[in-house]
Amino acid sequence: MTRLASFLARNAPGERPPAARAVAVLLGLALFGAVVPALLVLLARRADPRGTPLLPPPVGWALVVLGAALALWTVAVQVTWGRGTPVPLLPTQALLTSGPYRLCRNPMVLGALTAYLGLLLTTAGLLGASVAGLAILAVAQGYHRGVEEHELALRFGDAYLAYRARTPFLLPTWTSLRRCLARRDD
Repeated sequence: MTRLASFLARNAPGERPPAARAVAVLLGLALFGAVVPALLVLLARRADPRGTPLLPPPVGWALVVLGAALALWTVAVQVTWGRGTPVPLLPTQALLTSGPYRLCRNPMVLGALTAYLGLLLTTAGLLGASVAGLAILAVAQGYHRGVEEHELALRFGDAYLAYRARTPFLLPTWTSLRRCLARRDD
């Protein structure tokens, strides 16, 4: 995994034209906004074909909307402030520590997982939702801990290490929530 992180850090291109960033973002939205959710629902239903959904649709869809809003906010920050994309081959050109990145180091993942959880709990039973949820969590955790964090440390050095030390990985803490609401970095 660290080899992949080294490759990505060495080959991080400079800022790309807006059209290239737009294509990357649209492909990412199609993959993580349609393909991954569909696969998760299929996996959940296959794991537990008779499972009864755990949440009423309005509650589940509220989670989907909230999670999608956080993920889209993060993408917008990456494209505008970071002058890059969520796609590892077209990464941000700046270390992002404000906006949604005050909450946690992976706000896009937090948003996506919240949306996926709402979808799974509305469309699948407990066993199916658990299997699919654990699968996506394991993949996300493995990639972000195993590759992305190393790549960011290589590209941004001490600035990233200081940010990593003060900001939670995925789940916001009271401190990070207060920092986000106060719109300041400590």
